[in-house]
Amino acid sequence: MINKEEVRKMLKPIPLANALTAVTVAAYLICWIIFRISTDAYNFLMNSLSLGADVASFFQPTHTIQSLLVALVVTGITTWISGFFFAWLYNRWAKS
Repeated sequence: MINKEEVRKMLKPIPLANALTAVTVAAYLICWIIFRISTDAYNFLMNSLSLGADVASFFQPTHTIQSLLVALVVTGITTWISGFFFAWLYNRWAKS
């Protein structure tokens, strides 16, 4: 039987997935805004995230509003599903 203390330690899958999705979508929007303001700053940010490797030159993104919306939907759905299953697995494994 699960006691109240164990229940408090469990992650709630839906709130965790919502929070993770909100943070990920916000970070994506910030990167998109940086690109729209300054391509050089965007390239610097992408290369910095890759430990200095010149990955920004590998692709030439087309940052239109349509591509932004598609990317936000795909990223949001993928992040929400990942966050939900992360919490679900954590709770299952925390019981054992």
